[in-house]
Amino acid sequence: MPNPIFNQPLDRKVPAYESPATQEIHQRLASLKKSQTMLYRMMNLETWAIVGTMEEFDPGFWNRFMTNRQLAFKNFLAQKKAQRS
Repeated sequence: MPNPIFNQPLDRKVPAYESPATQEIHQRLASLKKSQTMLYRMMNLETWAIVGTMEEFDPGFWNRFMTNRQLAFKNFLAQKKAQRS
């Protein structure tokens, strides 16, 4: 009686058959991914429109915003590190 080898992968192939339900799921997922991509592109466009407008009214706005954001992030990380200790 041969000894079974448990570490070898099985040579089973899944058939390439796609039911109508599976096709519909793939179509809906593709549509969802496309919608999500469009949403992020719109958000980027809106952000840059706001930044451009603020730069016109208050030159240096974006630089100050990013400096404050970086400082706030460093403070956040320091607080999290202090909580863990």
